[in-house]
Amino acid sequence: LSGLVGSEMCIRDREIGDSPIILVNHSLTGNSSLTGDKGWWKEIVGIDKAIDLNYFTVIAFDIPGNGYYHPTIENYMELSCKDIAKIFYLGLEKIGVSNLFAIVGGSIGGGITWEMASLKNKFAENIIPIACDWQTSDWILANTYLQKRILKNSQNPIEDARIHAMLSYRTPISLNNRFSNKKSKKGSYLVEEWLSFHGESLLKRFNLEAYKAMNHLLSTVDITEAVSYTHLRAHETREEIDRRG
Repeated sequence: LSGLVGSEMCIRDREIGDSPIILVNHSLTGNSSLTGDKGWWKEIVGIDKAIDLNYFTVIAFDIPGNGYYHPTIENYMELSCKDIAKIFYLGLEKIGVSNLFAIVGGSIGGGITWEMASLKNKFAENIIPIACDWQTSDWILANTYLQKRILKNSQNPIEDARIHAMLSYRTPISLNNRFSNKKSKKGSYLVEEWLSFHGESLLKRFNLEAYKAMNHLLSTVDITEAVSYTHLRAHETREEIDRRG
């Protein structure tokens, strides 16, 4: 956790109660607000919804560096998703939670879910990682590398990075089926308007340093990695790391 030395972490909590507890780990551009008008998972978490608040207590933490309740983190490159998993366990301990009914997460939140399960495999009865894997794949590494370059070099970094990211969430067939090469009344292709909309929307609610930090963390998921990411040098290959032990 050396990446957060000197930082202050804040937990805003309410009374837990006796209901089974679900921890929800947010996505790359999400945050701890799950429900309500601006809740990023309001279609899933709520009264009479898939995660039904009639039956479950739901907890959500902000990933440090996402810029929502607290400032961004300058030394985010020293952190990994495993570090975030450890921080979340510290948060649960702080509010007196010793076990969970489930840990749920999508995208980077799913990666953190995998890391939490690997650290304490009996803490939660159910592990539900969505749209992610237990180890960052070469496909994700390639995409986060390109995202990093866009965020560094583009004149419109958040919008352009989001436009690229939206393409990584869809297959060519799904885009063809949805837009069918059609144009709008303005004469532009519908797929271009759709991409521009998502780029402009993210610009209104996300900041550049947060995007850089979350993109970095997405590249660090690996439940088999015993060596702390904070001790690795970026130029080392996997073979060099293994030889070093």
